[in-house]
Amino acid sequence: MTKTQKRRELIINQLMETPKTTVSDLSQQFKVSEVTIRSDLKQLSSQGLINRRQGGALPAFHAQIMEQQRRSPAEKIRIARAAAGLIDDLSDVMISSGTTTSLIPRFLIGRDNVKIVSNSTLILPYIRTSPRLQTTLTGGEFRPAFEALTGSATISELKKFHVSIAFIGADGISVEKGITADNTEIADVCRHMLLQAKKTIVVADASKIGRVGFANITKAANIDLLITSKEAPAAEIRELAKAGVEVLLV
Repeated sequence: MTKTQKRRELIINQLMETPKTTVSDLSQQFKVSEVTIRSDLKQLSSQGLINRRQGGALPAFHAQIMEQQRRSPAEKIRIARAAAGLIDDLSDVMISSGTTTSLIPRFLIGRDNVKIVSNSTLILPYIRTSPRLQTTLTGGEFRPAFEALTGSATISELKKFHVSIAFIGADGISVEKGITADNTEIADVCRHMLLQAKKTIVVADASKIGRVGFANITKAANIDLLITSKEAPAAEIRELAKAGVEVLLV
């Protein structure tokens, strides 16, 4: 990580802790010019991480989702790119909320007439610039900590669609406990997505492998493919493979 990247990460942390922090405050704290701070804020704004305001800026997302976005970004990009590579033109897919799953549409730019059904609001920056993607956002209650739509309205909407692939995120994947999430509402949405899809693909970075989340989604044997990174613990991957789970390491 470069000095500039580190400073920008610390700026986001400062804005989350003290939203009223000004450009002048940041300049003094990091011992750089206000011009440099404004350049940092402009770059962070272009990445969708902050919203500019007069004299300073505010975090664009809930602190929890921003923390998740900062974890293993290179891994998540590789995984999302590999997942997108499995989607052909004219395909229909469901994409669950999550910081890895929500990157998949980023790599669908230029695809023709791909139909997406999703409860994730993190996909919005990518679908806005991809007019040939046909996207349906489910209704439901908005949960800022997950950038997700959940609840009975979400479930009702999902039941209207039948797709070829459901791309599901997870907070934990193990042979014993299967695919799990840390939130019951998110787990419920994922379970219903699986019911509407012919094929289930789980995408998750290495930190999720071997971990067990609070709420069950499905048994590991019920997924068709797990896409994770080459940093995943080898022993856990071997156990999943023995249990019949196909794994793609990227």
